[in-house]
Order: sequence, then C-alpha cells, then structure tokens
Amino acid sequence: MASGPGQGCITVLRSHGSGNSCGGLGKAGRPGPQPDAVVIQAAAGEDGTALVHIVSN
Repeated sequence: MASGPGQGCITVLRSHGSGNSCGGLGKAGRPGPQPDAVVIQAAAGEDGTALVHIVSN
C-alpha cells in the first residue's frame, strides 16, 4: 500500500508469474513496455485522485 503524492505501486504481470512494488515513485514517470508483460502503475495524485497507467507489449 502507498498513499500520498509521489507514492504508488507498480505491478508486472507475465504468463509465468507477477511482481509488485509499492513506495515512492520519484520522477519515474509512466512505465515503459516490457517483453511479454503487462505493466500497471497506480500513483496517488496531488489532489487525492489516483492515476493508473497500463502498458502492454
């Protein structure tokens, strides 16, 4: 779990497993595509909203 501006989680889904990481995103920006994976980034916005980016390759 991560809350507050600049905090978020990144999940990488693959056919043979997945991984998840939460904490400060810093200036990471949007996630890039990874081979044979779906990458999901959820980040806390400045005004209490959430930003979700989904990238597949």
